[in-house]
Amino acid sequence: MDISELVEELRHAREEIESLAHAVTGLSARMDALQGSKPAMDTGCRGHHRPVVVDDLIADGLTTQTAQEWLDHRRRRRAVLTPRAWDGIKAEAAKAGWTTEDAVRKALARGWTGIEAEWLTRDSKQPANREDKNRAAAALAKNLLFGEG
Repeated sequence: MDISELVEELRHAREEIESLAHAVTGLSARMDALQGSKPAMDTGCRGHHRPVVVDDLIADGLTTQTAQEWLDHRRRRRAVLTPRAWDGIKAEAAKAGWTTEDAVRKALARGWTGIEAEWLTRDSKQPANREDKNRAAAALAKNLLFGEG
């Protein structure tokens, strides 16, 4: 095994450990809530706000898979999802005319930890992939050369 393979394996192990740590934190917080006591572990949010959890995202229209992927992605980037941040993301998605699910999936695909309406509308105006770009270029060339669409 060479050094690059070892580094890659360690990176994957670290991500797995972070994911498990988050799961334990969430379970601990839920157990404490059921017992009526304060959380034993730091949830990552300062002050009196609790972080947004999967159930909150599902209630706002995300699928379970997208919700979990979004929280995992933000955790890896050390960007705890607070209620204020989540409200801002929902507002930006609505401003762009996108569903929250679609906007979050776009953010995941692009590696964003946040969303701005301008980013979504700019991306939706551009052809999505190389095939679409080639078709658009061919249609433009045909129109310029032969005067047809």
